[in-house]
Amino acid sequence: MGFFARDRAEKVVEYHHYPEPSFITRRHRLRWWYRFLLGRPMDGVRWSNATFWSPGSRGEASWWLRLAGYQRLLIRLALLWAALIVLPLTVLIIMAVQGGELGASALSLLLSIAHTHLLIAAPVLIGLEVRAAREHGVRLPWLEKVEQEESEEERGARWVERRKLTMRTLVEGRRQWRRDVVEPLAMALSESLDNIFRQGDTDWIHVPRNYATPGGGKVEIMLPSGFSGSMNAKTVVLQKAVANKLGLQDPVFDWQLAGRTPRVLVSAPPTPPAVAHFRDYREMLERTMEFSPFLGVTTRMSDGAPLSELLSAEMVSDSPHLALSAGSGAGKSMMAKAVIMQALRWGWGAIILDWKAESHSWAKGLPGVKYCVTEEAIHDALERIGEEVDIRKTEGMAGRANVLVVCEEWNMTAALLSEYWSARRSMADQEERRTMPLRSPALRGFGSLTFAGRQFGLFCFLIAQRMSSRVFNGNADLRENFMIRLMARYSVQTWRMLIPEMKPIRKPKELGRWVVWANDEVTTVQGILISDAEAREFASGGVDNPLTPFSSSYRAEVDGATVEAATMLDDQWGNGAARGSALADRPAPVLLRKLVDLSLTLEYLGVTEKMLRQWRDRDRNFPQIRGGTANSGFLYDAQEVTDYVKAKLATRVARKEVKR
Repeated sequence: MGFFARDRAEKVVEYHHYPEPSFITRRHRLRWWYRFLLGRPMDGVRWSNATFWSPGSRGEASWWLRLAGYQRLLIRLALLWAALIVLPLTVLIIMAVQGGELGASALSLLLSIAHTHLLIAAPVLIGLEVRAAREHGVRLPWLEKVEQEESEEERGARWVERRKLTMRTLVEGRRQWRRDVVEPLAMALSESLDNIFRQGDTDWIHVPRNYATPGGGKVEIMLPSGFSGSMNAKTVVLQKAVANKLGLQDPVFDWQLAGRTPRVLVSAPPTPPAVAHFRDYREMLERTMEFSPFLGVTTRMSDGAPLSELLSAEMVSDSPHLALSAGSGAGKSMMAKAVIMQALRWGWGAIILDWKAESHSWAKGLPGVKYCVTEEAIHDALERIGEEVDIRKTEGMAGRANVLVVCEEWNMTAALLSEYWSARRSMADQEERRTMPLRSPALRGFGSLTFAGRQFGLFCFLIAQRMSSRVFNGNADLRENFMIRLMARYSVQTWRMLIPEMKPIRKPKELGRWVVWANDEVTTVQGILISDAEAREFASGGVDNPLTPFSSSYRAEVDGATVEAATMLDDQWGNGAARGSALADRPAPVLLRKLVDLSLTLEYLGVTEKMLRQWRDRDRNFPQIRGGTANSGFLYDAQEVTDYVKAKLATRVARKEVKR
């Protein structure tokens, strides 16, 4: 189209122009030839959903605007050829027919033109034949010599095979990339950009094959001309859709909104440092807050430059338990060392269940550490942990230490515990066997540990080569208690098992490089390199640890005047003196929840999410925000909100009584 203004008939690609390179848009004549040779309307407006190879089915009703791009190009070239070649040749032919000296000159000129065209066309055709034979193993049909004795069926079969090979080589890779990567992204972005997606209509998105590589190609997304770029809900949805569909963690967005064709360029984020030494990040580790252990170093863009920072795990707001799934040699012991030494520095106890007896030898002998290496010791420790859960459930946390339970190489250990209990039960006499449960008490204690969590001060760090259901003795529901997951040297099947809602990202090949999933977000971090001496010195430099992981059980009297010690259940843990008033007075972990979750908890009081939001916006006495973001949702102290709601409802009841 080109010469008359038209109104848009349908919302095919809303307010879109065809994308054009910047060096084209600055030159008017070059832009004219660019549109001419691509078969596009000369005004650059996409009046229909036609592409270069496919005719349009929606949009402007004009037959010319619904033609495929190659059809418009052929018509234009035919008209141009007619104007530049046919008319002069016609004149020369007429002059040659008339004869005479002028006719002889015209005939000579016609023969020269014919010979020139043959000399130019022959090398071009031969070059095309050589290239097609070299790249695709086929010969062009107009230059191929067919043997005379070849039958009609053989020629037909050979032509079909040659056609399949050519199409597969030229088209299959591009079509599969568009079907698997580009079209899912276009479908996810169509709603946020007010664009009606039609299968195959992906000209407004360009995804290079090396987009996931740092420093690789950038993903280009053409935006509507009215796109403002403000951080509203649609922009946030666009960013999340790009990150999820392309499998990028914290991608970098370059918004280019000036001009008639706004766009956004998306690139892979910068990678963490190749090596992170403990001495370089010691000061940051010393400032770590309880229940928020640092896992590693990550890198983000700040003012156009990469900035390294430590990533922490939120064991209160996200998950009390951590799970690590990685192959052999990925650095599992080094990552566990960083978490254990931080917990010991906070004054926690630690129970390390290490069947290999060598993963955390640096922690042996430290105050508050119980190191179990044999099957019998690991079994008894888990059984004792299950009993401790019952104690803390009935008597509370007074006088009890927070405990980190480290379960090393659990793929092997879980199977050994089942075999150990089966062998022990089979060797018992008949009377004793009747009192022994079929299922191992150690596995029951492990299940109690995973379901207990922060309310009882018990935290689990599970380490396995692959966190399958066999790790949990066939109960895959236990895996849902580990909502902070670290992975390295994983397979695609492992990723889809642990993070099914996100597209797998490129597996890091660097030693000590981890993928951390928490709060429905994925981040790549570099683990901190720590020596055994540095770990022991750091762990011993904080709050005093209990003599044993489980301090003596304390039980407050009704009047609160005295506190008496109860005997421990198992002498193997020692008599365990109390940690003192500092530990006894330590408050329980704060539970942070979103308002939507708190409304379900307070439903029995007749409170809805709408009521909570109204009180938050109108009442200054509403509890303060404790964490979260506007996008993911703000977090509030569950106990503070509960006390506020009860006081609010009590005030309402009192006012009604006064009015009566």
